[in-house]
Amino acid sequence: MRLLDIKRYINIAYENFEPKFSNNGNYYYLDNILQTKKAIMALHDSGIMNYTDSAFSAQIATSLTDRFILEGRQYNIFRSESTNIKYVINVMYKWLGEYVPTEETETIINIKLPQINTLSDFAASASCIKKALSQLIPEVGGNINVKQLDHGSYWLIIDVGTIEAVALVGALAAAAYRIAVKIISIRKSIEELKSIRLDNQLKELQIEEKEYIKAKAKEEAERINQEQFGNTKDEDPANFNERDGRICVSIEEFVKIIRAGGEIHQSLEAPKTVSELYPQYNTSLSFTPIALLSGQEKNDIRKDDTNKNKLDDRADN
Repeated sequence: MRLLDIKRYINIAYENFEPKFSNNGNYYYLDNILQTKKAIMALHDSGIMNYTDSAFSAQIATSLTDRFILEGRQYNIFRSESTNIKYVINVMYKWLGEYVPTEETETIINIKLPQINTLSDFAASASCIKKALSQLIPEVGGNINVKQLDHGSYWLIIDVGTIEAVALVGALAAAAYRIAVKIISIRKSIEELKSIRLDNQLKELQIEEKEYIKAKAKEEAERINQEQFGNTKDEDPANFNERDGRICVSIEEFVKIIRAGGEIHQSLEAPKTVSELYPQYNTSLSFTPIALLSGQEKNDIRKDDTNKNKLDDRADN
């Protein structure tokens, strides 16, 4: 989770954590439970604490009423636990406010980078993102500005300038995700065939993979061209086809990012109609290192394949 998201949850907790304790000598009360519940659930959703960690937070999180009547011992325990939680919220609120000053706007795109192990991985990721975004963003009045690499994570925060650009990126990401899921399935079959050395079927699947990406990217590009750029009947066919080609490039680059485990997300501030354009990612998929997909290490791949073939030949002999 990005620190920016954690900051958002802490802000919710800071604004809502106000349990009110009182007693009249014979009875002990805890009020303002429903507001305090928002704070407890924000802390839970952020991963900072599990609401089942204490009796106080567990009862608050599951309550449907705004008042508890407590016995004396329970009252003291709840007050103590409440003080500790309040202290944690205050400390994190102050720290995050100073350390993560950036706030999200609706024109922000959040890109979870693939796993970065080498400079080649980083260069490949940057190249794919640049190529994918630069094809079309200026055409819808947007611009591309890097806001930050999120603290302590592999998230790249980019401002694309307009909500139209955010919607366009969502359409491209969704198209790329559909293709990537299919390709990951094909790759799984390829690996299975490699293990049992069915070379003819293997070659057919490898050809299918390349042809599928090209065919589906073209199909998705035509749809996006019409949906995102309006009525194209009066447009010069050459312009339409040229844009089709640029959309294909964007989709294919995003396919690489997603196949390597990357994700493209909209800002939490984006309108619902735009948010719905973005894919819901399946984290159980198997991924390929980004440098391999982007051809950054072709020489190394050839060497590995050559060495593997030599070892296979020796094993056969």
